[in-house]
Amino acid sequence: MPDKRTVLLVATDSQSLDLLGERLKCEGFDTLRAACLEEVDRHLKNIHSISIAVIDLSGFPEEIWDRCQQLRDARIPFVLISQKRSPAMQKQSITHGATALLIKPVSVEGILDSIRTSLRE
Repeated sequence: MPDKRTVLLVATDSQSLDLLGERLKCEGFDTLRAACLEEVDRHLKNIHSISIAVIDLSGFPEEIWDRCQQLRDARIPFVLISQKRSPAMQKQSITHGATALLIKPVSVEGILDSIRTSLRE
């Protein structure tokens, strides 16, 4: 695993990517950003450069779970963000190996806490 400082940010909302990316930069993290499955796939080609991923599931098709499985297979922790908590979402998150499931609205501090906790595991 890399130096535990590179975060892959995945979200269809570019404003969210920018906001979280700037905050992570201030906290000493490097970021990679992906707003669609094709961009996620491009970053996953160099998967071992990723320390952790934060994935906002909103707006992504079911195929996003395949990318989560790739992260799990490579033993890269990832945090999921969802619009609602449901038993099905919790089961999917656990099945695919998420280290945390955050429910919107979620604060940047909450995301940072989950990143830090996941990197310590």
